[in-house]
Amino acid sequence: MPAMNKGKSGKPRRIGGFVHRVFSGLLLGANLATLLLFWLCCLSTTVSPMVSGRMAVIGLSFPLFLLLNLLFIPLWLLVRWRWTWIPVVGMSLMGGYILDYYPVNPIQKDNPEGVNIVSWNVKGFADAGGQMDSVLSMFRAWDADVVCFQEFFPGANRNRMDSLAKAMGMECYAERSRCVYSRYPILEGVRLDMPTNLENGAVAVKMLLDSDTVWVVNCHLESNSINDEDRSEGREAILSGERRKLLSETWQIWNKLATSSRMRSRQVDAITCFLDSLGTSRSVLLMGDLNDTPISYTYQQIDKRLKSAYREAGRGLGVSYNERHFTIRIDHLFHSADWQTERVDIPQDCFYSDHNPLLVTLSRGEKE
Repeated sequence: MPAMNKGKSGKPRRIGGFVHRVFSGLLLGANLATLLLFWLCCLSTTVSPMVSGRMAVIGLSFPLFLLLNLLFIPLWLLVRWRWTWIPVVGMSLMGGYILDYYPVNPIQKDNPEGVNIVSWNVKGFADAGGQMDSVLSMFRAWDADVVCFQEFFPGANRNRMDSLAKAMGMECYAERSRCVYSRYPILEGVRLDMPTNLENGAVAVKMLLDSDTVWVVNCHLESNSINDEDRSEGREAILSGERRKLLSETWQIWNKLATSSRMRSRQVDAITCFLDSLGTSRSVLLMGDLNDTPISYTYQQIDKRLKSAYREAGRGLGVSYNERHFTIRIDHLFHSADWQTERVDIPQDCFYSDHNPLLVTLSRGEKE
């Protein structure tokens, strides 16, 4: 009769224990690989897209690798609970990026006092159709002190909005498709000089607020230029199952994203140069459609100089771009240290544009 394999203790080796160790090893390797890719997404924000545009696109995978690492926590609890620390500590090392993307804040108080601000890419209100009266009623109901619109082109709709704003005691400064409405006196406005392929850019408006001056920067940075044809061809490539066609379409979209990232990096460099020229004592509100998520060079460069309102008071993803069910936040509001975010909302029921409005209430001075 063949001898039975035994361990050093003299006990028979258990096949189940061997399989468990192998599975644990494979799981460990997969977890470490996922963590490295997660860290790469975060670290990609520190590299200018001018150095590597394709590196910048990696940041778009952040939510995928965050989710995968979260899934490893229950897996380790089931397989080898002592190793649960691996995904927990690994993600904690990049905790600031996680909170940028998915902040967790206390429930906000209702009707806080302060300066009410709205930022919205309105897409020319092209989706409003014959509902412009509803848009104007919404504008009136906001009772905002400062409103920044992007993609608000000259025409009948803007003329009606200008008339309503004037009747509400608001001044207007417009530069191409970027409009700023304000209850506070507008002292001057300048267009920030930056490169663009699509007439995007930023305008800075200086206002007088309670005997103090505040710069309001309204931004609409370079779009990604992924059109319906790209989406259609990408969908066909996936359905066809042809590897060569799928790779070709993926590479084409990747290059478009990389090219637009490079342009936005040059634009945000121009914006940060303007911010730095104002000095550290300046009072600044910067908002608009940055066309970048919080895991991007664009966002992080501004975040180094100003504070994100959504990071301070928001909760969850905060979806601001609502076309074709993309759950991303690419519209942001930042402020200097002399402001404090009291409340931030992104209504999901405004169907007049492919973006949702960003509603923020700020107060002067930091909380104790």
